[in-house]
Amino acid sequence: MNDFRERFETACRTRGAEYVSARDAIVAGDFGEDLRRSALEGSPHERRTAETLLAWREHRDVFVEIGSLARGEFSRKGTMLGSSPVVRGQAIASRGPDVTLRVIEILCRSGEAEDAEARSGLFLALGILRDARAVGPLVEILEGDQPIGMICGAIEVLCKMREPAGLEWGLRIAFDRKWQPAARRTAVYGLSEYADPRVVPCLLRVLSEEFLSATEKQTAAFALAKLGRAESREGVLTILEQPLPDEIRLPLIQLLGRIGLVSDGALLEELADREPRLADLARDSARRVLRRSAAEAKQQMNRDGHA
Repeated sequence: MNDFRERFETACRTRGAEYVSARDAIVAGDFGEDLRRSALEGSPHERRTAETLLAWREHRDVFVEIGSLARGEFSRKGTMLGSSPVVRGQAIASRGPDVTLRVIEILCRSGEAEDAEARSGLFLALGILRDARAVGPLVEILEGDQPIGMICGAIEVLCKMREPAGLEWGLRIAFDRKWQPAARRTAVYGLSEYADPRVVPCLLRVLSEEFLSATEKQTAAFALAKLGRAESREGVLTILEQPLPDEIRLPLIQLLGRIGLVSDGALLEELADREPRLADLARDSARRVLRRSAAEAKQQMNRDGHA
């Protein structure tokens, strides 16, 4: 028991090579009962560490392979993955939810794959797997002092999973000066995954904040367009009265068309007078919405007729 406790405490408090050494000693030893007890009785961090080590005992071959896949090396089947994070992430996720703890371990503990491509692939895998066991570690990344790539990856996955933590962190980061622009952009677009009533006002505020860059505002415009929420109408119209670059104005005009608010003749006339190209875009967008709505209505009538 003393041997286990010492090694387990080392595994809980360390990272990198020291963690890997303690992990391998525990996994190779006769400590199954000790690990199961720690997985039930320890602190949240101890329980997660114990669960990871128990998973290593059960899925060793797959866990070893995940490290290779994360680095873009040969898999067991001899397929060369190369450097594409998308290919790596899809390959990792294809091994199923059992690998979630291993992915978290590589990102946060073992230091086996610290280059940007590897991290991107690992976060992509978590976004595909959508395993709730990843939420706690992802929040810890945001709470700690982590590189910007880790922060952006954690925000993106939490929002893709539509976790409440992703919403709260997204609202907090979106226009906070202390965060880097890349983190703010990721948070802003991540908010488009949520129907929470706080999201639209937050995105409209991003468009109005003077200290935010044009790229960040463009991201907020695209997020609003993706949401397509009618309550954004007045705020968008107010913002369109300001001098804005086209890369921000265009998605906002598309939004007006998407939510069907360009059927107002006075609004179209005003847009046409001020910016004919944007008015045409709004009309085209509205027509696409109407066509899509008509097609959906026809499909529903057909389904009703065959019911």
